[in-house]
Amino acid sequence: MRPFLPAILLIVASPALAQQNDAPSSPKPGTAEKKICRQVQPTGSRMPKRTCHTKSEWATIDANNATDASRVQAYQRDRGGN
Repeated sequence: MRPFLPAILLIVASPALAQQNDAPSSPKPGTAEKKICRQVQPTGSRMPKRTCHTKSEWATIDANNATDASRVQAYQRDRGGN
């Protein structure tokens, strides 16, 4: 599994990187959604980073991460990997 570890980490981290580049949707004037902040540990760093998104954005990020994790597990299962 060690040779695949960098690829797996890249796959899992790619949605988070893609989310950072997307333009935020503009809510209606006067109805700003409350931001929810989480501590995120970037790959290759020991220091957590504080990241803030709205509840709907976090739901999208969590769904993308769950999908990616399932894909990696399915790939490993299909390959008979360790």
